[in-house]
Amino acid sequence: MVKDEVVLIYPGPNSFFLRGIHFNDLTNRVVYGISKHLPKRKRRAEVPLGILYVGTTLKEAGFKPIIIDGRYHNIRQMVRESINDKTLFVGISSMTSYQIVFGLKTAELVRKIDPGIPIVWGGMHPTVLPEETLRTSEFADIVCRKEGEVTVPELAKALQRGDSLEAIDGISYKHNGTVIHNRDRQILDFDKLAMPDYDLLDRSIYDFSYISYQGSRGCPHRCKFCEVGPIHNRVYRARSAENVVNDLEKIVKKYGTREINFLDENVFVNLDRARKFANEILKRDLKFEWRAFCRADYFRRTDVDFWKLMKRAGCSVVNMGGESGSQKTLDYICKDYMVSDLVNSASQLEEAQLDNSFSFICGFPDETREDMQKTIDMVDRMVKDYKRLNIFEILTYMPLPMSAFYEEVRKRGCKFPERLESWGSFLWGGKAFSRWHPEHEYIFRLTLASKWTKRIPARKILRPLLKLDLALSLMYFCGYISYFRWKNKFFKFPVDIYIQYWLNKYIFKSLWQR
Repeated sequence: MVKDEVVLIYPGPNSFFLRGIHFNDLTNRVVYGISKHLPKRKRRAEVPLGILYVGTTLKEAGFKPIIIDGRYHNIRQMVRESINDKTLFVGISSMTSYQIVFGLKTAELVRKIDPGIPIVWGGMHPTVLPEETLRTSEFADIVCRKEGEVTVPELAKALQRGDSLEAIDGISYKHNGTVIHNRDRQILDFDKLAMPDYDLLDRSIYDFSYISYQGSRGCPHRCKFCEVGPIHNRVYRARSAENVVNDLEKIVKKYGTREINFLDENVFVNLDRARKFANEILKRDLKFEWRAFCRADYFRRTDVDFWKLMKRAGCSVVNMGGESGSQKTLDYICKDYMVSDLVNSASQLEEAQLDNSFSFICGFPDETREDMQKTIDMVDRMVKDYKRLNIFEILTYMPLPMSAFYEEVRKRGCKFPERLESWGSFLWGGKAFSRWHPEHEYIFRLTLASKWTKRIPARKILRPLLKLDLALSLMYFCGYISYFRWKNKFFKFPVDIYIQYWLNKYIFKSLWQR
């Protein structure tokens, strides 16, 4: 029997822990305060674009990819139904964080079903730590490093024929107890890559009125806290404006999509390309909204008319990383723009009547409380001056492997995990990996309080209480207190903050310790 089926998994906890509760519903309810009384409907969620691209090239190569999304599918059931005598290997994609735990649970299940099936890991975390991933886990046989669209079909052909893996660029693997790292694969020409085949996804769990799309990869900038630049060698590759619009026209007409979320690291690197893209949408009279990321310094090269053009072409939201209100910090992290650029960007978007969202980060090495106060002041000033501006939140700096700050943070006392499974507790916003910073307690209180920069109406506390949704009511009540805490910049005696933290920690900890 020819083995030609490949199971690709985006790890999540559904069926392992949640007993039918969808993971995003849980996190929305507990972390973001959305009621548990959600209607049963398709999810307006990000599709697992990484494994979808890989699935597309596998299909082109003659294989049969099966995509499982652990946030929504019943993984136990889906894995058992999907693995059979025709299964060639199982692929698991994971970033650094809780997803590793769910990936390992899934891999363990695969081993129990068929110990002989190779388990291939990919994604950001295995890419940056392939040696540790393979050496410390019995549930990882091969790692696909960086992009997998070419590597994975080559790997599939080799496994199908029983060939040696030594000639396949871009993989690491175990051989006779030794971890072998083949040479890196050359960066692919992204413009020649086929549009992802969204038909490979389970249409019953996604609301295709909203679809994620990628028109470029990589970032040419040198931010020291980010690992995207080093992974892609700071090379930016983009599909042509015409090819992007061709893709989006197919998506809109085939699936009735009304909103596109660009997952590019930065859509506006080439402003001429952005203009061509917008004009092509208008020329074809395509009707859909889209949102994308931009950098504040690009606004030195744009004006209000440029952003009005983007809006006419359907742009609804521009997302930006403000990072800090301190020029000293911006220079230290090599952001390569000025605090004044943040104000200029918000001003242009306000005049163009475009919504925009900023996120900031606190807790960088060498960042002082005075620097953080400048970020707080910047947030308050921007929220006051620009009505279309939204502050997503102030995030806690998370030292990521392969980022320029990684070794520096290690030298300052941060104890990083040394095994694959231990990285699962490496949570965004968690306390464990900020204790090396002398202001770690202040950072913790500040970042949690920043989630509530707008006042919460009393009815939001009372309504869930009447429905006996005590967790949601308590979360809103704490948020109500945190709003006044933020407004008055009083971060002492943080009972409300710790209640939120304990509630989040208890639920997520219970997920991976059962």
